[in-house]
Amino acid sequence: MLCREQATRLRRHHQEFVNAGVGLVVIGQGDATAVTAFQRALDLPYPVYGDPGRAAYRAFGLSEGTVRQLTSVATLAGYARAVLSGAGVSKPSGNGRQLPGAFVIDRDGVVRYSHPATHGADIPSPERLVAAALS
Repeated sequence: MLCREQATRLRRHHQEFVNAGVGLVVIGQGDATAVTAFQRALDLPYPVYGDPGRAAYRAFGLSEGTVRQLTSVATLAGYARAVLSGAGVSKPSGNGRQLPGAFVIDRDGVVRYSHPATHGADIPSPERLVAAALS
């Protein structure tokens, strides 16, 4: 499931996505119950879908992280930023080794931006996603 810090960042920037005419959809590993609870707990204004079988992750070529990727300085710094921002880090749902990714897909189904993560906290900024959608 998308971590709290990432979800909170996307929520804070939601109006920028709306203003840019961008629809935001998040896919996490949780089942329907977990996804609904997560979306309500964080008051997320965008759809969150569960993919407990990780079919979408495989379809987009997202891999499981190695021990090195999941415990790198960059990953640990990302977790520290999440805790310091007040968003916290929630217990992973599904496969805790699954690396995330971010994609911008246009209305015709063409992938305009692809960012498979290289470590556990490798998430592009909301500003980068909006810019990719507008380019």
